[in-house]
Amino acid sequence: MIRPAEAADLSATAQAHVLLLPVGLFPSMGERFLRCWHRTFLRLPHGIALVAVDAGAGAGQVVGFLLGTTDQATHTDALLRDRRALMDLGASGLLALLRRPRLAARFARTRGRPWLRKLLQRRGSAVQPPEAHSVGPVAVLAAVAVQDSARGHGLGAALVHHFLAAAQAGGADVAELVTVVPHEGGTSAGFYECLGWCATGDRSTRDGTTVRTYAYPLRRPSRPPARDHVIGREGA
Repeated sequence: MIRPAEAADLSATAQAHVLLLPVGLFPSMGERFLRCWHRTFLRLPHGIALVAVDAGAGAGQVVGFLLGTTDQATHTDALLRDRRALMDLGASGLLALLRRPRLAARFARTRGRPWLRKLLQRRGSAVQPPEAHSVGPVAVLAAVAVQDSARGHGLGAALVHHFLAAAQAGGADVAELVTVVPHEGGTSAGFYECLGWCATGDRSTRDGTTVRTYAYPLRRPSRPPARDHVIGREGA
């Protein structure tokens, strides 16, 4: 069963994130920080947080999760204006870095100054209305994972389909995601391509990991009535 995530699910989703999606800065900061980050997707109006649960396991064991947004730009602006969320993230992030000196050094070297500059720029600017953008809202699939024991039942695909439906209902024109480029024989790229996502390019992160961006169009072009259909109605 797939349902919206609740606050009581955050410990399970954070633990799964660390175990199943270990690459990147956020998983390296531990479960406490991830619980705070996952909570922002429940807290903010453009966030999407879903869990897949085994309905037969008592109250329902979380066996997969998905995080995303229906409008990434608006979601980020809202987060930067939510003092409580920022304080929670800042406190848990600082504690995580203090407990991990090597990670703190890596953070300072690769992200500290750019993040601070971006934060100051965003907090000093007003949110642009949708009409000011050259393209419509962009939904972002931030994370999706399914426990090994629950794979092979289509849960990952079902989570992604639920996300796409929510993003389209929320008015997004396109959905995007970034995933680590798999080694030869890896399956993550093939998973998204089988679901209709198109690769748009590769790049290297600040940590030296190669990642690939995928896009999925949500706005379908409207089609005018076919000429033969019009003629058929007129001749009836």
